[in-house]
Amino acid sequence: MKTHILVVRYVCLAGFLLLQLAAGQDEALLALEAAEEATPTPLPEFKCPVKDYGAIGDGTAYDTKAIQTAIDACTKNKDGGVVTFDEGKQYLTGQIIVKDGVKLRLPKSATILAGSKRENYPKSFTDWYLILFQCQNCGAEGQGRIDMQGTLWTYGGNMERKQVTNWDDASCQMQDECRPHLVGVRDSFQVTIQGVELYDAVHWAVHILRSEAVALMGVSIWGDPLVPLSRGIVVDSSRRIYLGGDVISTADNAVTLQTTAADKPIEFVLVDGGLFQSKSVAIQIGDQTRAHMTTLVFQNITIQQSHRGLAIAVRDEGSVSGVQFTNISVEALFFERSWNGAAEPIHITAMPRTVGTKVGTVTDVQFTNISAVAEAGIVVAGSPGSTIEGLVLEGLQLELTRQTDIPGGFLDYRPGLRGLVDDVTTSAIFLEHANHATLSNVEIVWGKPARPEWGQTLEITPHSVHAISVQNLFVHDESAHPAGDAEAAGSARGTMMEWVRKIQANLRSGNGAFLKLEANAARGVVGRRAASSASVAMLVLSAIMAVALVGFVIYDQITRRRNGAKPTFEKVASA
Repeated sequence: MKTHILVVRYVCLAGFLLLQLAAGQDEALLALEAAEEATPTPLPEFKCPVKDYGAIGDGTAYDTKAIQTAIDACTKNKDGGVVTFDEGKQYLTGQIIVKDGVKLRLPKSATILAGSKRENYPKSFTDWYLILFQCQNCGAEGQGRIDMQGTLWTYGGNMERKQVTNWDDASCQMQDECRPHLVGVRDSFQVTIQGVELYDAVHWAVHILRSEAVALMGVSIWGDPLVPLSRGIVVDSSRRIYLGGDVISTADNAVTLQTTAADKPIEFVLVDGGLFQSKSVAIQIGDQTRAHMTTLVFQNITIQQSHRGLAIAVRDEGSVSGVQFTNISVEALFFERSWNGAAEPIHITAMPRTVGTKVGTVTDVQFTNISAVAEAGIVVAGSPGSTIEGLVLEGLQLELTRQTDIPGGFLDYRPGLRGLVDDVTTSAIFLEHANHATLSNVEIVWGKPARPEWGQTLEITPHSVHAISVQNLFVHDESAHPAGDAEAAGSARGTMMEWVRKIQANLRSGNGAFLKLEANAARGVVGRRAASSASVAMLVLSAIMAVALVGFVIYDQITRRRNGAKPTFEKVASA
């Protein structure tokens, strides 16, 4: 029996490696290996119930001291422990700090509520988090909610943005950012946050800073779409990060990777699965790039109703390299111009932030099996001295179609010197200052109703693009047909909050059908679209090689038995 199990293991491993090698996903393997180490060893069930330390859980009285005392009690246990909360309770608290070996367990219908008073948080702006994980082998789990109570911070505004209260505090230099984050993971190792709901953040929902081996799995983040700077997950100067199956709806970027310290790079990030929406950018690498970022893999993701889908923005001396986007579905549409983005499914730029800024490079970025529906096209724009090198677009299906009546016709280079450039036509693929770009098996559909600013399929800025290869570029123009009712186009997409409520209803009812459907869409099965023939050929080749390997292994074992030798798998098992 052990022999059969080992055979299966070896065959499965061989098949997996062949598939990865056939797809050319070296970065994926490295990121996966790094991510596997992000899960800490199981914590012992030494429990510290917060009610035993005086927590009331009525949502009115502060439970900060009781919760922190429970955490400290678990930390004193030599093997750590679990801080438990009761179902149906609401725990109002100021900042709490999670320490080594401690896990927070928040069951369904239990809620941690954020206090909104300045005295609830530390002296310095850099320490303003409701829950701060500053620990090793720690984390949080459960189906409960951590609620920042963002409505206590907002007022007035308009249909596009709310006004937000900021503290007048000397420790905070950026006046429009003087409010706390929801969850921080800082200077930590082996932190796992699983299943919890992060709700109504007034700034960033999760900030991972200078940490290693961090995993967020099945976390849902719901933010107010009108609150500026309310980002989802921000990974800053950290390595070996795994985000798996998270659902994020925010006003600002859903997922951001940045390096704010010149000596702290980002390495080995794997984002596998997830459903993201943003009024700004769904996934952004940069724009703060003071150190390099490398080996970044994003796969099996669905992006809906975002102002921009996938973005890389280099504005400082750090560089970005070794990035793979695979099996991703993108929907990009116009919102109000004050939010970054111009309905682009893919946006890659490398240009100075200010006059004299040294700018890093963007190299070896690959997009494979991307299905996109957008109101604008793909933008790839380097700058003199910082070209985009080694870009690959393979198996791309892009349908341009009007979804809103919000005016377009501009290029958005923000942040940076160029800013917004008005009165331009929109091309399906725009390239400037790019070298060694490859476009393979690309399908462009100009859909209906058309937008007035639509222009060329492929636009290349003269003398700035070199060594470009285009293979199997298919163009279909349906926009010549009657444009149809503009009002119907606007109403068809629905509102962003309707989309959020739809997901919430499916998640809370336990109905996984919606997410399964979106997962299929993320793999390129959208209407008439399918994986590229090249990808299919790779899979067939991998399968043939795997079968051949199995045959060789079986033949080898039979030969060894005939010769009287013990099979190698038995040797491994006995060892």
